[in-house]
Amino acid sequence: MRGHGQKFGRKQESAIAALLTCSTLSEAAQQTGVSPSTLNRWLTDKEFSAEYERRRSRLVEATSNGLRRRALGAVEILWRTANSANSKSTARVSACRAIIEFVFKSVEQDELREIHRLVEQLDEKLGGKQ
Repeated sequence: MRGHGQKFGRKQESAIAALLTCSTLSEAAQQTGVSPSTLNRWLTDKEFSAEYERRRSRLVEATSNGLRRRALGAVEILWRTANSANSKSTARVSACRAIIEFVFKSVEQDELREIHRLVEQLDEKLGGKQ
């Protein structure tokens, strides 16, 4: 039950945190002290699922930003390995492959973000009508 000014009760707040940190729904339910069926029911609730998705998106974005900040150093190490005469040929090939894969994944992610942005713009223009 929600109190004054509370969006969710203590158990639901705990459930959102557990869903963000546990590997499985059963584990999150156990950590929260509710049954998996209760947790499933909460996930079908519009407000609860929207808040969970909002927090999950923030966590994913923060994690992604942290990885991006550190990626330049990793790419530098890959580049040095790929270009070092002292590196074994298998290490050089692996480093080159990794650089190429990262470039393609980065481009793909940029394109997905752009598609997501365009869909949001269309949704705003349509006023959520479907």
